[in-house]
Amino acid sequence: MRHQGVNRRKNRDRLLELLALERLDTATSFGHLAEDQVETIVAIALAEVTDDPQDQVFVLLECLNLLIRDGQFARMKLLAARLRSVERAAAAGRPFLELSISAIASSLAGSATRAANDLARGLGPRTRSDERDHGEHTRRDLAVAAAIKSALVDDDASFARRARDLMTRMGDGLGVSLLDSAIAWQSAREGANPLANLVVADPSFEDEKLADYVRRRGIEVLFPPQISAIRNGLTTDEELTVSLPTSSGKTLLAEFKIAATLHRHPEATVIYVAPYRLLSRQVTREFQRHLPRLGHVVQNLGTGYDLDTPSRFGNVLVSTPERLDALLRKAASDAMTADALERCRLVVFDEMHLIGRAGRGPRFEMLLTRLKLRYADMRFLALSAASQGVDEVADWLTDGRLTKGARRPTGTIEVAWRTNGRLIQRVERRTSTGVGDLDRSGKPLDDAALLISRLSPAYRPVLAVCTQRAYAESLATRLVEDDPLGSNLWISELDADQADRLDGAVKLVASMMGPRHPLTVCLRNGVGFHHAGVPSLVLGIIEELAAHRVLRAVSATTTVAEGADLPFLAVVIPHLNFQGSTGKLERDLYLNIIGRAGRVNVAMEGIVFILDSGAPTLRNHISQSLWTTAAVGRVRGQLTSVTDTPRSPDEIAWYGEYESQVMGWLGDGDSYHKDQSTRLAAGTFTYQAGNTSERRYVEGLTQTVLESLEDRGFAVAASPYRLTDRGERARLTGLNPQSVVRLETTLAAGKSGWLPTLADAVELTGAQREQVARTIYESSETMANTLWLRRARKTETARSSYLAEFARMRADEHLDSDIFWAEVSALVLWIAGETLDAIAETMPTFGHTGLFGSSDRSSRVSDVAEYVSRIGYPGSWTWTAAHTLMRELHGLSSPTWISDAIEYGAPTETAVNLQRSGGLSRPGALHLAAALGPSWDTAAELLRQDDGLDVELTAVDQDRLRNLRASLQQEGTE
Repeated sequence: MRHQGVNRRKNRDRLLELLALERLDTATSFGHLAEDQVETIVAIALAEVTDDPQDQVFVLLECLNLLIRDGQFARMKLLAARLRSVERAAAAGRPFLELSISAIASSLAGSATRAANDLARGLGPRTRSDERDHGEHTRRDLAVAAAIKSALVDDDASFARRARDLMTRMGDGLGVSLLDSAIAWQSAREGANPLANLVVADPSFEDEKLADYVRRRGIEVLFPPQISAIRNGLTTDEELTVSLPTSSGKTLLAEFKIAATLHRHPEATVIYVAPYRLLSRQVTREFQRHLPRLGHVVQNLGTGYDLDTPSRFGNVLVSTPERLDALLRKAASDAMTADALERCRLVVFDEMHLIGRAGRGPRFEMLLTRLKLRYADMRFLALSAASQGVDEVADWLTDGRLTKGARRPTGTIEVAWRTNGRLIQRVERRTSTGVGDLDRSGKPLDDAALLISRLSPAYRPVLAVCTQRAYAESLATRLVEDDPLGSNLWISELDADQADRLDGAVKLVASMMGPRHPLTVCLRNGVGFHHAGVPSLVLGIIEELAAHRVLRAVSATTTVAEGADLPFLAVVIPHLNFQGSTGKLERDLYLNIIGRAGRVNVAMEGIVFILDSGAPTLRNHISQSLWTTAAVGRVRGQLTSVTDTPRSPDEIAWYGEYESQVMGWLGDGDSYHKDQSTRLAAGTFTYQAGNTSERRYVEGLTQTVLESLEDRGFAVAASPYRLTDRGERARLTGLNPQSVVRLETTLAAGKSGWLPTLADAVELTGAQREQVARTIYESSETMANTLWLRRARKTETARSSYLAEFARMRADEHLDSDIFWAEVSALVLWIAGETLDAIAETMPTFGHTGLFGSSDRSSRVSDVAEYVSRIGYPGSWTWTAAHTLMRELHGLSSPTWISDAIEYGAPTETAVNLQRSGGLSRPGALHLAAALGPSWDTAAELLRQDDGLDVELTAVDQDRLRNLRASLQQEGTE
C-alpha cells in the first residue's frame, strides 16, 4: 500500500543524495542511516515502475548497497528476492550478466552455497572457451562474474576492486554496481560474522568445539544490535541487560551466552526463565535443536508451581517464574534441588520489562531479589523489549551493564483506519499521510474481517488481536462465513505437508472440542482463534500451524502478542478499548503487538492496521498516545501497589503473594540478619529505584508482613525473625498464610478418613475425585476464580470483602449455592475424564454471554475449557500445597501425579503421563490409557516393548506416541 504512487524522480534524487553521502564516508559503521532514510530506500526498491529491466536492476543494487553498509540484513535478505525476479529480463542474451545477478541475489538471500555452485558451473573451463569469441559485453560480463566469485566465494575482494576500477573507466555502470554489491557484502559479512565477533569479544570461542557449534548454527551474519551486545561482553561472565526491539534475535544471544558459560563452567547449570507458556515452549524447542551438539541436556521443568523434583536435572533448564520459585523453596530440604541451584552460574530472565506490571511483576521482583541475596555466584542476563526504559532495572540486576537497540531488523508500516474510511499511514517525524479510502460499517469486527479478507495473500498469515475471548472467536467465525471463496482458495494452495498438518489438527481438535465446534469449523477453513477458552494443547497446535503458515489468519487475545515468535506478516487491531487501569490500549502493549508483524526471515516489513474509534474517550488516542514520538516510559517497581488493606480481589492476591515471598525468603538460608525488613526491602528493585517515600513504604510493608506472620504463628521474633515449624510448612506450599490455615483444617478432618486411601493410588475413585475437588476450593487463590463469587458479589469491593472473610474462615455462604456445587461437580467430571461437551451439559445457564452465560452448545464447550483452565492452575497449585501439608503434618503420602490430574483432566497415572510426558491430546491419552492400564510403570513397559497396541488415535497423537516410545526405549538403555 505505501509503495503505490511513488514519485520516481524525486525518490531517485533522494537516493543519489544518500549515495553521495555514502561515498564520502566509506568507513561508516552499521546503523548510521536514519529510519526515514531506510524507509526511503526500501520504498524505491519496491516501487512498481516501467523502467528498462537493467535500470531496475541498477536501482535495486544501489538500494541493496546502502542496506548492506548499514547492516540492514533482514531487509536486504528479503529484498534480494526482488532482484531475482528481474534478473532474466535484465540479462537477456547475456548469460554471464545473469550469472552475476543471480549470484548476488543468492548470496544476499543467505544461499551462499547456491551462489558458489552456480558460479563454479557458470565459470567452468568449457563455458569460458565457448564464449571466447563473443563480443565486448561478454568479456566484460565474464570479468565481472569472475571478480564476484573472488569476493563472494574466495572471500577476497581485491580482484573485485580492480575490476570495479576497470568497469568505471569503461563506463559500465551496471558492472560497477554489481561489483559494489559484492564488495560491500563481502566486507559486511566479515564485519558481522558471528564467530569472528564472538572470538574478539570472548576467547572461549577460540575453542574448536564452540567454534564448530557456532559454524553449524548456519548464521551468516549478526544484526548490528546483536554485535553490539556481544562486544559489550554478552558471552563473558559479566552480567548484562539486553533491551532490543522484537525480532532482534535476543534468544540467539541468550543461547550464545549459555554455550559460553557452560564451556567455562562445565559442571554448572543454567536456568532460562520464560514468563509465558508459549514462550517457554518456543525456547525449549529452539535450544533442543542446537545445544545438544555441545553435549548439553535441555530440560523444560514445567510451567506451574510444582515441588516435584525430576529424577535428574539437565544442565540447561527452562522454567516459568512460578516453577523456579517452587524449586528455590524446595532447595532448603532437597539435596538434589539445592545442588542444581548452587551450581547455577547463569539465570536468563526473558521479558524483563514485565517486572514493571502489577500482578505478576512483584512476584518476579521478589523472586529475583531472593536469588540475588541467596546465591552470590549466580549471574544474570536480562532480556527486555525496547518498548520501555530498563536503565534502572539494569542498575539493580546487572550492575548497570546495559546494551540497547532502538531499531527493529525489519520495518513496520502502521496504518490507522479512520471512522470515515480514510486510511492514514504513520510517517516518523512528519505529518501522517492518507494512502487510500475504504468504507467502514461502524462495526469493528465486521470491518476487521473485511480488511483481512481483502489483504493480499502475500500478507498472510494475519494476526488479529482482540480485547476479549468472545471477540476473537466472533472475528474468526466472520472470516469463515463472510469469505468462503477466500477460504477455499487458501486451502487449495497449501502444499502436501501443510495440508497434512491441517488435516491432522482438525481431527485432533474435533476429538477434543467436537466436530461442530467453531474452532473445528474455522480450522477446517484455514482460520484459527487463540484464547483462554481453548485447551492448552490446542493452543500449541494453533501456534504450530501458524509457524508453518498453514493458517491464513489467527484471531487472538493479547497473550499471543507477548513474546510470540510466529510468522505474522500483518496485524489487525479492531478495538482501542483494552482491559487495564486506563481502559485503553496502552503504548507498551501496542509496541509489543506491532512487533508481531514482519518477523525476521518472514518479511522485510510488517503492516499493522489499527481501527480508530468514534468514542469520545478514545478520540485522538492513536495520534496522541500510540503514535507519539515521546521517549518510552521507564519500568518502575510495583511493590508500592501491594497494600495490607486490600480493596479488590487483585489487591488481596498481591498482598497474599508478598506474604508468601517473605516466608520464602525467611527460609532461603540468608535471612538471619538484624533489621530484616530493611535488608529484604533494600534488595528489591522498587526500593533501589524508588524515592525516599517509596523506600519507606516497601520497608514498612515488609515489617508489617513479618509482624503479621508472627501474630498468626508462622514466624517468631527471635532477633531476628525465623519461621516456626508451621511457617516452614506454609513456605513450601507457595500459598498465602490464610489458605494454608484453611487447608490445615480440611486435611485434619480427612486424616483418618479419605486421605490415607490415596497413598499408592494409580487411579482416583469417584469418592476420591470429589474429595480432591472440594479440597481445591479451600484456598483463596481458587475461590477468587469461582463463578459463584463473580455472580454472587457484583462489585470488586463486595468480592474482596467476602474473600477476606473466607480467608479468616468466617464465610461459608458459597456452600449454600447450587452454582458453587455445580462448579465442584464440573471439576469432578473433568478429573474423571468426561468430555467438555458432557461437562457443559451439567452447568447452569446464567444468561448473556461467556462462561456459561450462553445456551449455545459450542460456546458452553469453550466455557468449560476456559473454566477448567482458570480453576486448574490455582487448583493444581492448591493440591500441591495439600500434598505437602499431608506429609509434613500427618505423615501421609499421596501420589504427585494428582496435581497434574487436576490440570490435565485425567483419573489415572497413565493418562496423566501420556499428556504430560508424551504430549498426547486428552481424548487420545484417555483412550490409550484404557488399553494400557492405570499404572504408569506397567504402561511405560508396554510402550517400550512396542507390542502394536490396536488403539485408534489421530495422526498427531500417533506421531507423539512414536516419539514417546522412542524416549522410553532410550531411557531403558541408560
